[in-house]
Amino acid sequence: MGTEPLLAVEGLRVEFRVGRGVVEAVRGVGFTLTAGRCLAIVGESGSGKSVTARALLGLVGPGSRVSADRMELAGTDLRSLTERRWRGVRGARIGLVSQDALVSLDPLRTVGAEITEVLRNHPRPDAPTPVDLLARVHVPEPAERARQRPHELSGGLRQRALIATGLAGGPAVLIADEPTTALDVTVQAKVLALLAEERDRGMAVLLISHDLPLVASFADDVAVMRHGRIVESGPVGQVLTAPRHEYTKTLLAAMPGAAPKPPPPHREHVEALRVDQVTLAHPGADPAIRRGVFDVSFALAAGEVLGVVGESGAGKSTLAELLLGLRSPHQGVVTLGGQPWSRLSARDRRPLRRRVQLIQQDPLGSFDPRHRVERIIGDALPGPGRAARVGELLELVGLPDDVRSRHPRQLSGGQRQRVAIARALAPGPEVLVCDEPVSALDASVRARVLRLLLDLRRGLGVALVFISHDLGVVREVSDRVLVLRGGQVVEEGETERVFAEPAHEYTRELLAAVPARPAVVSRVD
Repeated sequence: MGTEPLLAVEGLRVEFRVGRGVVEAVRGVGFTLTAGRCLAIVGESGSGKSVTARALLGLVGPGSRVSADRMELAGTDLRSLTERRWRGVRGARIGLVSQDALVSLDPLRTVGAEITEVLRNHPRPDAPTPVDLLARVHVPEPAERARQRPHELSGGLRQRALIATGLAGGPAVLIADEPTTALDVTVQAKVLALLAEERDRGMAVLLISHDLPLVASFADDVAVMRHGRIVESGPVGQVLTAPRHEYTKTLLAAMPGAAPKPPPPHREHVEALRVDQVTLAHPGADPAIRRGVFDVSFALAAGEVLGVVGESGAGKSTLAELLLGLRSPHQGVVTLGGQPWSRLSARDRRPLRRRVQLIQQDPLGSFDPRHRVERIIGDALPGPGRAARVGELLELVGLPDDVRSRHPRQLSGGQRQRVAIARALAPGPEVLVCDEPVSALDASVRARVLRLLLDLRRGLGVALVFISHDLGVVREVSDRVLVLRGGQVVEEGETERVFAEPAHEYTRELLAAVPARPAVVSRVD
């Protein structure tokens, strides 16, 4: 494989005009990307990493100004492309897999039609079929999924469909912007193995990620961005194990497991939520494949954190819908604070909904795009004094007060997730159902949000059901863990016992798929 760079960037600058001023999002960034290698760009939300990636596709957006001393793709000067020529580059020469699958995929078209459009726009003799591409990214029942629309798929399946779309044109460079954010660990490992196969065949991969263990396990080189600049770069083994810059050290220190886990709160065992032998089955195209949850039971005490893990399709989202009262079980019962919950009518349940709130995986899909942040949070607040309370909640989740005047699309993925958490906290719930609540957050912000959630449970007695594919995060925050497979509980117990001595083979498979945390050594001078 040649050593000449396939993609070369020097002095890249991106500016946005905001009102009468100018914001510099990217300030003189430079790097090279060679065929058959992966460069990871890491950094906090707002560091400029995603803007850098989108500049390489001519997709920075209106009100922007992009300039560079050099921005060249295999002999093509990207700086001078017209929009028509950009359309010939996107998909065919540079593919994109973005973070928000629900937004990126057309809600009115089937997944198969989405992939077919890419194949039609960029025809090639060896083009695979949509079903073949879905199978390559480990989508189960690919023929059936190709006929479904995005909202009919789980978050993990949507992301895999988006990856298939990004590969459809056979690009030489793949920009992967948080490509495994919504995936459980075993599917994440399979998708990374697939990308590794493509890389080994000569594809160059630009990986944007906040998951440092993932970066350590997959990337060849890494660039650390802060405030629009690259502050440290080099081989991944060098930068992540012997960091020179203080900011890199801060990111590594914020990884799950870097700090000791706080003990659970000491209080009388007050039951917040109870699930007794609950079953809710979903009909599918294949009656031999069961979907839903089956004979699930557990109790959740006030101030306790219960982690729920399992692959896509294991029943995690169905369980969340039952706990929120959005669905009623076919069998069994859910009680809230010792009172009936699942058997209440919609009318009787309505005034009690503030007691159980949801922090969603995909905040952009749950926000009204016409509303500003102040209204998104304020509509969930009871009583007077909303403006002041909105400010308090924004501060609580680490957002500046001026965010209240912005629309959701004006926020980064991490900022949107923090707004979703503030909205869920607004009514003063007793139980928070957290469905991948930190999946879009970079390491340091994720650490702050997790500390916030733990502080809430300790100080206010809020109970958390923490649904996540990130087993490192689950281990860090959970008191107990519930392992789901095929809608059934295959293992349950205290978190440290389950992680240290898993009793079920499936639990062992999940733990074996977790990328190892890089071991940081002393500073190299």
